[in-house]
Amino acid sequence: MLNHLSVSAVTTYQSCPKMFYLQYVLKVMQFPSKALEIGKFVHSGIEMFNQKKDWESILKKEILSKLNDENVEVFRIVRRIIKTYERNPVEGNTVANELKCEFPLINSKGEQIPLPFLGFIDRVIDRGIVEYKTSAEDYTQEQIDTSLQATIYSYFYGKKYGELPKDIIYWVANKKKVMKEDEYVPQILTTCRTQNDIDNAFDEVKDVYNNIMAEKFEIGKENHPFWCNCNKYNNLIPNKKI
Repeated sequence: MLNHLSVSAVTTYQSCPKMFYLQYVLKVMQFPSKALEIGKFVHSGIEMFNQKKDWESILKKEILSKLNDENVEVFRIVRRIIKTYERNPVEGNTVANELKCEFPLINSKGEQIPLPFLGFIDRVIDRGIVEYKTSAEDYTQEQIDTSLQATIYSYFYGKKYGELPKDIIYWVANKKKVMKEDEYVPQILTTCRTQNDIDNAFDEVKDVYNNIMAEKFEIGKENHPFWCNCNKYNNLIPNKKI
């Protein structure tokens, strides 16, 4: 039973409805965790750096509690990324770190998605939202200008603080480049959103929600993710309402 929606759930459905069904409804599909693990430690380390804590000692103890080659490599990558952040931080007075938000999604006409939306904003500063990203590829300005996450998080910010954020800042570390370039400079990309953008996102989410309720969980035909192995679960098909 679904009790909320999230940006990752919606974008997963858009990539492959069957993958969504396996991951969010049946909860049988798991994905490679190394990238997620690195992202989690980077977020934690940057937060500790912003709080002037000894992030390196804390993460070293946590990541290398079990000493093996994989954990050593994870620590090397995480350390290089956070060192990059130390040289190239996002300046601003911190209002909140990892702000949990759960709100009903409502458009300017007062229409509402039945399930609430849940998300965690990495950092709120005096001029808006900061999101930290680790990626195997550089981001483009178009990606963040059209990002559903940026739009939904702007909506969250507006619900929390009474106005839309002035800036939505993406700090992006390319994991390949950060390990090759000693003085690697991350991307710091800025975008913003309007109420019209939020209304358009509402319509996008509403379409996904309606398809989920109609149990449309076929394999995605266009731009199907190369890493999706949903065919492995052909014996599992929807058989009841969510």
